[in-house]
Amino acid sequence: MTKADILAILHDDLKEQGHLSAAASDGAQAGDLRLDSLGLDSLDLLQFSVSIEEKIGVEIDVDDIPKDATLSDVADLVLRLKHQ
Repeated sequence: MTKADILAILHDDLKEQGHLSAAASDGAQAGDLRLDSLGLDSLDLLQFSVSIEEKIGVEIDVDDIPKDATLSDVADLVLRLKHQ
């Protein structure tokens, strides 16, 4: 699984959960999206981390996701954890 694959999964998940506006729904820009700009609260982040585990098979502690992380940062974290 490549970083681009992971970014697509993360992007699609946020879109499914209704966190992406039409302006932010361009997959090519997915890596630049900052989680804090999407207005995610702690429950949203928890749902996001559970979804990552279900779809990618990597368990991420919500505390490991910085509040100002981009989707690219989260994809990098997933890759690191996947290769441990």
